[in-house]
Amino acid sequence: DKATPLYFYCGGYKCKLSPNSAAKAMKLGYTSVSLVPEGYPGWKKMVAAAAAAPPKIIAGKDEGTITVESFKKIMASAPDSIALVDVRDQEEFAEGTIPGAVNMPIDGFEKQMDRLPGNKNIVFLCGTGGRAGEAYDIIKMLKPGIKAHFLNAEIDFNKDGSYVMKEITE
Repeated sequence: DKATPLYFYCGGYKCKLSPNSAAKAMKLGYTSVSLVPEGYPGWKKMVAAAAAAPPKIIAGKDEGTITVESFKKIMASAPDSIALVDVRDQEEFAEGTIPGAVNMPIDGFEKQMDRLPGNKNIVFLCGTGGRAGEAYDIIKMLKPGIKAHFLNAEIDFNKDGSYVMKEITE
């Protein structure tokens, strides 16, 4: 598979083997070729950094969505890496939400969106994905530079912070 990621490293900056090998791989048609000029210590550092990174957001089939599976992985291992915005009404929010979520009801959302952090991926949520999708559309139209996604899922929220989530597939 010519798209398989290939990493080349050798004895460090002075060694010519890895740059030459990487160049040969590219000539053979490999499309994901990386060079680690620091050698093995650089390779170890790169692998450690990748292991420490939060899971990536995996897009759902509809534009702007995040899969439920991806969301659950992020919440289990790195919940602080995303900003959760619950766009339901205040009364619904008070009855239960996902821990860490802030409430910005869709009615009046445009007046509050300047409070959204620009340094994190934002995930909008509601009970069925409808209002979350609307918040996503608004943010993409008015602030396209913000990294935003929404859960297209049916979510049953409990007062204790627990929830049951089912992805909407249609």
